[in-house]
Amino acid sequence: IALVLTLLSLIGGTGLWGLQQLRVLNEEFMEHSFSEAQRLTQLVHSLNDLRRFEKDVLLNHEKPEVAKEYVAKWRKTLAEAGVQANALLAGEEDEDNVVLRRMQPMIADYARGAEAVFAQLEAQTLRSASAANEALRPAKKSIYVAEKSIDELRAILQTEALHSVDETQASQRLA
Repeated sequence: IALVLTLLSLIGGTGLWGLQQLRVLNEEFMEHSFSEAQRLTQLVHSLNDLRRFEKDVLLNHEKPEVAKEYVAKWRKTLAEAGVQANALLAGEEDEDNVVLRRMQPMIADYARGAEAVFAQLEAQTLRSASAANEALRPAKKSIYVAEKSIDELRAILQTEALHSVDETQASQRLA
């Protein structure tokens, strides 16, 4: 009977250890891969909103008060994009951090260029939306580069998520 109880204890202990490993891997997946995917989605939304508010500023350049409201929304969205990028950088150093660090100066260059154009619109030194759009051309080059980096980030995060799934499945086979 002692041998049977010992074997049952070993089997039960192994099962508990396996379940603990699965719990740890699932928590890591939820904390890392899933949250990074959510943050990336929020960053993409922020970048899209930046471009939308930029266009709204240009389209409303003849209505200074309305344009100022869109500039305020643009600035708020720029800050949100920075928060999301910094949140993605938090935690362990991994491949996506390299891409994010390349993106941040591009977004900053875009912001500086857009702010300069917004100031010109406010001072009424640019007389048309097309003139403002042309003045934004150099800044747009920077944001285009940042936007293209999103695809690279998605691929990296997808690879990380698949790696987490593989680890979980391997742990299940061991348990």
